Amino acid sequence: MNPNSAVERVKNHLSYKLGQELIKPTMGGGVFRLLKIARNHKIQKKLNSNLKYPPLESLKDYPQSLELQNQLGYRLGEEFLNAWKFWWCGGLLYFYLRIPSIKAESRAKQNIYPHQSYFKELLMRVKHIEAINDVFWSSKINDISFRGQLGQDALAYVLNDCKKQGFFVDIGAHNGLMVSNSYLFEQLGWKGFCVEANPKTFAQLKQNRQCDVYNFAVFSKNIGITRMATSCNSGLDTLELNLTAAHKARVEKGGEITYVQVPTITFDELMVNYPQISHIDFMSLDVEGGELEVLKGIDFNKYSFGCIAIEHNYFKDAQKEVSELLKSKGYRMLMWNAFDYLFVRDERIRWNY
Repeated sequence: MNPNSAVERVKNHLSYKLGQELIKPTMGGGVFRLLKIARNHKIQKKLNSNLKYPPLESLKDYPQSLELQNQLGYRLGEEFLNAWKFWWCGGLLYFYLRIPSIKAESRAKQNIYPHQSYFKELLMRVKHIEAINDVFWSSKINDISFRGQLGQDALAYVLNDCKKQGFFVDIGAHNGLMVSNSYLFEQLGWKGFCVEANPKTFAQLKQNRQCDVYNFAVFSKNIGITRMATSCNSGLDTLELNLTAAHKARVEKGGEITYVQVPTITFDELMVNYPQISHIDFMSLDVEGGELEVLKGIDFNKYSFGCIAIEHNYFKDAQKEVSELLKSKGYRMLMWNAFDYLFVRDERIRWNY
């Protein structure tokens, strides 16, 4: 039995094993055969009593296991176990008289199951929305400061089950305070680091944050020194390699463009400083058009992510490539706003988006 398969674990339930015997056209051995199955199951359970299993609800095939529990075989086994508790006062006779009713109930459940599944998913979606609302309200009470431009940090906080310890990465952190997606997590006591390429903005970041900070341009490969286009509007700074004509026009609205020399590095090279970390609970990626290049430099076989916020504003051409790359690595878009996409692992998706 695979402990990480909800379906296989349900098939290992005594109710399922008894039910498979009960639905046979001819059940040789009758009650004695069922008691033998129950005895063997008890022995097996005792041998595996020290094993620890993850909750069924956390497993990817949990919906399929629910469907299995609504099938006739499982229902008969479940009813038989309940009746056996009262064998001394006619419990078994009552069970056999109830078999036609159990079959009818099972057929009815099978008919409503698809709708039941939909409403469970809808309820979970509502609970997530309520959790986000609760986080915002409790922030006023507990003095938690959210700084994400459109609540990206609050969403990441909820998706990480509001835990107090974790690891974050903020690439394109700017000054670390203004509309920062990672400031909250540093205040909560998480470990992590921020990266900012512009030397002037990095000086502010270094002053504003207590976590590790790095003055690099993160790219798909280490190409040594490269040039960054900057203006008075430092929030639009980007590498010359990523500078499109449209973005150049936006940068120029902040004043004359100047170019500065910046060192490059890859995500994997930065993570060498954290050999004990293989899972990043939250990564914020905002490098004004260079997001795809950053993602290309990540070894997704070595590092996993709880959720990833990626800016898509202005860069329509790269949006599809970013989504396809992350999908190929096992991540799906959970939601988006005017500026960012939010990606999570496939198994975290509980409703259709």
